[in-house]
Amino acid sequence: MPMLGKSKATPAGAAKWARAHGATPTFVRLAAIYWRLAPKRGIRPEIAYAQSAKETNYGRFTGVLDASFRNPCGLKVTSGGGNYDPDAHKRFPSWRAGIAAHLDHMALYAGAKGYPRRSTPDPRHFPFLHGTARSVERLGGKWAPSRSYGRDLAALVRSLVASGPKPKPRPQPVPAPTREPIPLGFARAIGTSL
Repeated sequence: MPMLGKSKATPAGAAKWARAHGATPTFVRLAAIYWRLAPKRGIRPEIAYAQSAKETNYGRFTGVLDASFRNPCGLKVTSGGGNYDPDAHKRFPSWRAGIAAHLDHMALYAGAKGYPRRSTPDPRHFPFLHGTARSVERLGGKWAPSRSYGRDLAALVRSLVASGPKPKPRPQPVPAPTREPIPLGFARAIGTSL
């Protein structure tokens, strides 16, 4: 499942999916931020949002971090550290900054155009990661130690997409009518038929 591309879900559908899984109200509201920021980076927002659901247990933060970190994906500080050490994880000043860091980190893994970036809130924006996981399934053993991580995340994304409406295609602009002259013979035929 490619991480780059257009969304196959809507923010309203994602919020509904999250509520159905017992998400916190804050986590439900974060869907709008993912859908606002992800397309600018080329990332499919439903993938990042589903990953955040996996990493935070739908915003319940039942692991090492709590919501005060505003860290939607378990990103560590630049120097790294142990998985069970809260101090090894980045605290963000806002949910928007945490989500932007998440998306930049994901775009780096996916090999998105314009990455690596010079300016990013991602504390682990290492150039050697660029393009090392172009699909969700390839995140296993990279984003997280578990080899099944990517497959599990892909299943979560499929459930999100299946649970809600699909994005409506943008209407194509209708060309303006042209003022082409009517052939003279056609005009006479119309005139004589009255």
